Amino acid sequence: MAVTYTNNFNNIMDKLMETIKAEMPIPVQKTTLEQPLLKANESIRIIPNGSSLVEYASHMEQREYSITIQYVFTDRRDNHNFLDHVMNNCSRLEALIHDNLTLTLTDSTTAFDLRMNEMELDAEIEEEGFFVAEYDFTCQHIGNVA
Repeated sequence: MAVTYTNNFNNIMDKLMETIKAEMPIPVQKTTLEQPLLKANESIRIIPNGSSLVEYASHMEQREYSITIQYVFTDRRDNHNFLDHVMNNCSRLEALIHDNLTLTLTDSTTAFDLRMNEMELDAEIEEEGFFVAEYDFTCQHIGNVA
């Protein structure tokens, strides 16, 4: 028997990208850690990490999805205003997620409990010449509803 399913991870990431693009006029890219950084002054990378089962029942499952969000800046630490610029834009991204605690996905289901958890400034990356603020983003979704 063929299984009917929805790619919830993809739907969540697509809606997250759409929400960020509507607020912030910079490139937003769904990617992996292995793909090279965009050669732009600023960009945001959305990187899937995984999901964990929160609740299970015969008629549904609730999962928490984990996504890394990297806010990438061309490194200009020699400019005395650079860190202010970074912190201002990071605060804007955090406020955007806080103001959108739920996302209605393309299949009319809802991702909820959106959270920007830990943030690491100047996260370690392999490529030179970039300054990265890296967030641990999580949200929950109820899927496989019967």
